[in-house]
Amino acid sequence: MEHEMIQIQKSWNKGQDQSKTDTRNVASQMSLESGHVSTQTNEMVEMKPREMQTDPYTCCLDKKETNESEVQTTFSERSSEDGMLEERMEEPTKERKEIEMRGEKEEATCSKEKAEEEEMVENKKDPMGRKCGERMEKEKGKTVESVKDVEKEGDDQEVSLLREQLSQALKLASERSSALIKFELQLAEHQAKVDSLNKVIESKALELTRKEKLIEEYKLLPRVQVSAGDCSEKLALKSTINSLQKLLGQKEETIARYQNLLKEDRDEHSNAAARLQEEIRGLRARILSMQSETRRSQPQRVDDERDEQPEKLIEKVGEIGSRVEDVDRVRNVVMRAEEVARLQEKVSTLEADLSITRELSDRWRRLAEERLKHMDRMRERYCCGRKGYDEVVNW
Repeated sequence: MEHEMIQIQKSWNKGQDQSKTDTRNVASQMSLESGHVSTQTNEMVEMKPREMQTDPYTCCLDKKETNESEVQTTFSERSSEDGMLEERMEEPTKERKEIEMRGEKEEATCSKEKAEEEEMVENKKDPMGRKCGERMEKEKGKTVESVKDVEKEGDDQEVSLLREQLSQALKLASERSSALIKFELQLAEHQAKVDSLNKVIESKALELTRKEKLIEEYKLLPRVQVSAGDCSEKLALKSTINSLQKLLGQKEETIARYQNLLKEDRDEHSNAAARLQEEIRGLRARILSMQSETRRSQPQRVDDERDEQPEKLIEKVGEIGSRVEDVDRVRNVVMRAEEVARLQEKVSTLEADLSITRELSDRWRRLAEERLKHMDRMRERYCCGRKGYDEVVNW
């Protein structure tokens, strides 16, 4: 930017020299136009420093903490100011072009005047032509003197205007250079921040790549271990599962055998109980029939003593042995009494056997229930082991 400002100053000085050489013939018009231009440039120059001395700009310089949006706005303001400066620099170039056009017109008029003078010289032969030539020379001298005076005045005014414009341009250049230095400092700070952030991003990217590599390695490690190192564990698990399956099969076989035995025992018990109950019923019926016969055959005394023991009955029969006709009858009674006692003993033994078989059936039933519960627990353990094995294999 400073190099550009130096080039602008050089072009400005060149334009000043050219304007001095070109504007000697039209100083009056140039003074008016340059006055108008100077007023415009003064107004623009007065406005520009005001724009440069804004509060947000000073705040940004004091805090030195600007966002990217503020930096972009400052750069846009700089671009707009550069455009305005270029427009201002283009204005004197336009004025120079106008001055050149006017100089060309004046040269044309001068050439016409020279042609007229030549014609006047040709007409000097006539006395009237000489008088006209003298008058023309006098008028020309007057015009040249007036033009010189005007050129001097115009040169002084132009020099003062150009000096003012140069001072304003130098002020603007100094302001721009200071602003440029400030922006360069801000740019350096932001560049340092960007560099630090880029370094942080690079470090984070390296950490991320390292972690991704570790994750991939951890993903590959279980497969390798399962394929190489965990074969023994798999075999052990398979052997335990097979042994558990065999045990379960054996338990199921034993349970089925126990169930069959229980069914057989129940059937036998039920058949034996039914048979014994039938025998008991038959014996009771027989006893009742025999008792009824003895009641019919014996007198009332014998009926009262029917519940006595057979030995007493035998003694009584011996006492009554005097009666011959009653001997056979007594023998029959004794035999029936013995048979009744024997049948009663048999009934008691059968009742005892029935109670024993009931106890055995209850014990077998309890044992079967315990075996079934044990088998349920073994089945649950087998299911849990199977699930664990499936999870290990899938993992």
